[in-house]
Amino acid sequence: MIAVVVSVAVLLYILVPGGLFRLITSSAVPVKSQKTRTQEFTFAALFGLVPFLLSLGLVWGNWPWPTNESIAQRRLVYRTAFTSLASDKQLDDALNHKVYWPHVDSVLRRQWRFLFWYYILVGVEAGYVLWLAKQYRTEGKRWRDKTALKVLRPLISEWAVLLTNFGIPKTDAHIELDVLTTDGVLYQGKLRDRFFNAEGELAGVLLTSAARYDREQYSAHRKADLEALIAKWPSTPEHKMTQERSTYWRLIPGANLFYVPRERIANINVRHVISDIAAAKATEERLADRNITGFVISEPPPPPAS
Repeated sequence: MIAVVVSVAVLLYILVPGGLFRLITSSAVPVKSQKTRTQEFTFAALFGLVPFLLSLGLVWGNWPWPTNESIAQRRLVYRTAFTSLASDKQLDDALNHKVYWPHVDSVLRRQWRFLFWYYILVGVEAGYVLWLAKQYRTEGKRWRDKTALKVLRPLISEWAVLLTNFGIPKTDAHIELDVLTTDGVLYQGKLRDRFFNAEGELAGVLLTSAARYDREQYSAHRKADLEALIAKWPSTPEHKMTQERSTYWRLIPGANLFYVPRERIANINVRHVISDIAAAKATEERLADRNITGFVISEPPPPPAS
């Protein structure tokens, strides 16, 4: 019986609050996955500590599920409930005196009251973390950014920082990836989506406008350059076959959506590309914060008329 009670207590007081916290915060950033059961319990206990302590104070109120009892009566009902779990004799005595079920009902009412406030406060804490994550700026100097740096760093998954515009307004930048696969093929494209497995690890990336780097042609041109250099040594070859590296990207036909699973990924290069309009807007905001007025942001000249 005691084992059943302990299992239910672990579920209601540790695992459910931790799951609720993850559910709410996951709408902004994926919470870092805990690899062991001990780490999972530690995570739940750490982020449930403040709501737990506050709930201990609120449970002394009388709403909801009121129990009109004195402090001495509260001690008595808890003593009856717990000693009955440990001893069959105590259970029989409580049943014979017809106090067992009233006392258990009082204990349950108080625990439901505690869990009511506990879950609400866990939700409030998760909402606060959610607000910090949405308002966070990587180089912010305000108190909320400094607080977010301390709170979010041990909490969120590293993939949330790498593969999202975390700390950057979503309208200001998009993410481009260079993905090197295990068979030596290099792909490039704009990140459309990313996927995670049950443990919170990266399962794959989805790219748009995907291109493949033509390494074979590049290597052939490099080899031709080297042979031409050797043939005309010490003079410099007049013709250079190798083109600019950017010209060796080949768009993949029909690859509006191109998925690369995690098993094939050997390395990823991540670029947060900010548009010219967004960069100009960010510059205006920084100048305005420094009370600098009357400025003009230069723009590239228009292309010549044909």
